[in-house]
Amino acid sequence: MSTILLVEDNADDAELALIGLKHVSDRYHIELATDGKQALEFLYAEGRYSHRSGEDAPVLVLLDINLPNGNGLSILQRMRASKEYHNTPVLILTSSDDLIDIAQTRQFGANSYLQKSVDFGHFTSRLHQELDHWLTRAH
Repeated sequence: MSTILLVEDNADDAELALIGLKHVSDRYHIELATDGKQALEFLYAEGRYSHRSGEDAPVLVLLDINLPNGNGLSILQRMRASKEYHNTPVLILTSSDDLIDIAQTRQFGANSYLQKSVDFGHFTSRLHQELDHWLTRAH
């Protein structure tokens, strides 16, 4: 089963994203990383994830920008610089609507930018559209 990596430090936002991911959860394993260090360990099979096989590498990453123990933009840069994740779809999930953040994520190679919304219906609709688009392209 292919993996989607969700990188989100806020428990409430993670729960909302996981609810939004339910429509693909029967086809994908959802792995949650709650900070930048844990995300990098999972991505590169280090530390607590050193046992992870290359076959379990995520086919898509949902990445928050503001994280403890590492910034989402630095994770994105490292992914794009690596052979393993140069082409892996990365969707930025953030509460920021700052034009500088949007421009930086595009500059660093994000595939999409999803603003977390207080309107859960709108957020899940957009998330479903993005997942359907990028997961179809990943396979």
